[in-house]
Amino acid sequence: AYVAMLQRGSVLVQVRDGNWTVAFFEPNGTALELDAEAIMAQFKIESEKLRHHSITEMLLERFTLDEQVREGDRFLRGARETLQKYSTCRDSWMELMMKLVTVAIVQAVASSTATNNPLIPMCKVLAAVLAVAATVWSVQPYAQPQVNDLQVVCFLGLALATAGFGYHNVFLSRFALLMPMVLAAAQQMQPDSPESLAQRLWEALMKNGMPTESATTSILTKRQSQ
Repeated sequence: AYVAMLQRGSVLVQVRDGNWTVAFFEPNGTALELDAEAIMAQFKIESEKLRHHSITEMLLERFTLDEQVREGDRFLRGARETLQKYSTCRDSWMELMMKLVTVAIVQAVASSTATNNPLIPMCKVLAAVLAVAATVWSVQPYAQPQVNDLQVVCFLGLALATAGFGYHNVFLSRFALLMPMVLAAAQQMQPDSPESLAQRLWEALMKNGMPTESATTSILTKRQSQ
C-alpha cells in the first residue's frame, strides 16, 4: 500500500533473515531503503488508536443517551436497549437492514411453492444472507466483537443450510446448525473484550455520579486488577 500510494518509480523488495526490505530507486539512481517490518508495526499502532477512538465514541454516546433518559425522554428510553447493541448510534441502520432481509427471505421461501424452479428463490436467499454476512464482517456494527463474529457465522450457516435444502444435502444442513454452536463454545475461552472492559470501567466510575479527578487513577487500578 505504501509503495502503491507514494512511490513513482522502480522498487526492489528483498527478504533478508526473515526481514522484508523495500528499496526505492529515485530518478538519479540512488536507493532509499524502507523497513517493511517497521511499517507493519506502525500500522498496528494506528489500528489500535482507531479502536481506542471507537471505544471512546461508544462510551460518550452511551453517557449522552443515559443523560437524555434521566431527563425523561420516553423515545430514547424505549430505544436505549436497541441502540446500545451497536458500537455507535449511526450503526443502528443495521436494525432496519436485518428486518428487510428477514422479509426478503420469508418472501423468497413463500414464493418457492408457487414456482417450478426452486433455484430462483434459493439464489435470492443466498444473495440476501451473504450480503448481510459481508456487511457485518466489513462494518463491525455491534458493540461486542463476539457478536459480530457470531452474526457472520450464523448467516454463513444459513447460506449453507439453504444450499443443503436446495440440493437435498443433509450433511450441509446439519453442519450449518453446528457452526454457531462451535463458535459460541470457542468464544467462551475468551469472553471478554476491550469494549466490555471499557464499559464496566465506565459504569463503575459513574456509580457515584460524574467522574472526578480521581477517575484516571481508578481506571488504571481497575485495569491492572482485570
